[in-house]
Amino acid sequence: MNKISLFGQFHKLTAFFSLKPDRSFDLIPSIARGLEEGEYLVKPHMVHGKHVQVIDEEFLGGEHIKAEGYPELADVPGYIEVPVTDGLVTDVPGVGLVTTHGDCIAVFAYDPVKRAVGVAHAGWKGTMLGIAGELVKTMKEQYGSKAEDIYTYISPGIDKCHFEVREDVKKQFLDTAEWTGKYIKRKDEEHFLIDLKGVNKKYLELEGIEYIEINEDCTYCKEDLYWSYRRSKDMDRMLAYIRLDK
Repeated sequence: MNKISLFGQFHKLTAFFSLKPDRSFDLIPSIARGLEEGEYLVKPHMVHGKHVQVIDEEFLGGEHIKAEGYPELADVPGYIEVPVTDGLVTDVPGVGLVTTHGDCIAVFAYDPVKRAVGVAHAGWKGTMLGIAGELVKTMKEQYGSKAEDIYTYISPGIDKCHFEVREDVKKQFLDTAEWTGKYIKRKDEEHFLIDLKGVNKKYLELEGIEYIEINEDCTYCKEDLYWSYRRSKDMDRMLAYIRLDK
């Protein structure tokens, strides 16, 4: 598994962003079926928004929707799907948080002081809406995390060399936050290139985050390492995973 080296310095923390040939369609069932008693795997039904769900003991013990993304896991104890959500945070050990990615960026966060973790699925819409900032804001509000204590990681994703849009998307970015213009470059008369990793980094900085590591790999460019919807139009995905180990 392609573990994230940034988080390797911390005790009892597992975090990875998968590479080819692994696929989220295979990894999620494998992880879910390997859960031990008292362990969980939580996956959101992502809608390219900015809602961040807090996964606490009350949530884990509550009622949950029927598994739809992976209906074969409906009867697996510990596997939970969350509707209308693109980000997850928890401070409960043994709870794996996952999001899936096929060009979209994963934003990871870990506070070693409060022992809390989070992960967000940042597609272009979520990036534009500031889900990266919302992720750490939720950690501050829920766990009392301080910005200077939070380590963040921006995963591989489609980079500014290939994230090409037209005027309508460019306008949405500028209407949402005028400063995003710094991350938009004209390609030709009809097309623009947007630096999604740069926008996510800026949203983290606006929340006071000091430690931000960015993986510069472009999922579109590196066909040998990553699945890419824009490149191949297939449905294979990478998996972003983070867990506080018991």
